[in-house]
Amino acid sequence: MDAPPINPNPVQNYKDRRIGLVAFGIVIIGVGCVVALFLPLSFIGQFLGAKSMGVPPNYHVLAQTLLMYGLLALALIWLGAGSIQARRWARALLVIFTWSWLVIGFFTVIAFLMVMPKAIAGLTEAQPLPQVARSLMLLLPFVMLTCAFILLPLGLLLFYSSSHVKATCEARDPVERWTDRTPLPVVGAALWVAFGALMLLSMPLSARGVIPAFGRILSGASGSVVLVTVAAIWFYCAWAIYRLQPAGWWLLIATIVLSVVSNVMTFPKIDIGEMYRLMGYPDAQVERMLRFNFVNGTILTICSVGSSLLAVGYLIWLKRFFPRSTQSGAGSLAAAS
Repeated sequence: MDAPPINPNPVQNYKDRRIGLVAFGIVIIGVGCVVALFLPLSFIGQFLGAKSMGVPPNYHVLAQTLLMYGLLALALIWLGAGSIQARRWARALLVIFTWSWLVIGFFTVIAFLMVMPKAIAGLTEAQPLPQVARSLMLLLPFVMLTCAFILLPLGLLLFYSSSHVKATCEARDPVERWTDRTPLPVVGAALWVAFGALMLLSMPLSARGVIPAFGRILSGASGSVVLVTVAAIWFYCAWAIYRLQPAGWWLLIATIVLSVVSNVMTFPKIDIGEMYRLMGYPDAQVERMLRFNFVNGTILTICSVGSSLLAVGYLIWLKRFFPRSTQSGAGSLAAAS
């Protein structure tokens, strides 16, 4: 049941953004439908790729991809519908979502600019192309990525972060929602941890339980047990962080530190090809992946350390929202909300 009204008109003299909420909601639903198209395309791509190499399709590797695209499509359609209805929870979650979209998009574009020139050079090695064609192969995808991963989420973020949009949603949906009970940066962290736990749960199927473990690679049953255990810990951390319980914060920090130590001990000395084989890829597919894949132990180590530092840095910044003591916990939670 909904809670009683908390404030029917929290901001005076605000500009009603109802039309914008409907328009942007339709855009978000459209993006969700586009994302949903990647579900059948993933199957088609796996089938055609396997057929071109004369190997049977390896559909189990799609488990994580399908889970990610499926959740993303459902979330976008749900959030778009919430925006159309001017729900305060939808606006709050869309602020979190567009911030995440923008940050991921920034790193995606940077990674593209680092990898794509090497990929073009490898593809055109046997049959050189004119410089104009090579430039277009780089420029066109760059423009598309910039529009999809930078400009679009930036526009959405600016709109949903507006005080007028916030006031419009609060006036049209004057009841307390679960997104009002905890500061938005904390809600975002909890949702990301829960999402990470779901991705870990898919890895026993998609990657056959392959996971680095302090200098060696675990796979099969042993790796799956570790993945499911860490996923369970992260689900708890997500719940505890949302509830502003310091135990969840400390436990998440500990798992991140242990993970990056394990990765640093493992990635520099692993055989990428052997890791792909443990994941269930046939030799022909592994050979092709290694030919056009620029991922190696050093790159994996750098990515692991870099992403872990960003995550820990964000969690340290987030600690300000947690109560300093059990006695002051209720007052701090009320003030933060």
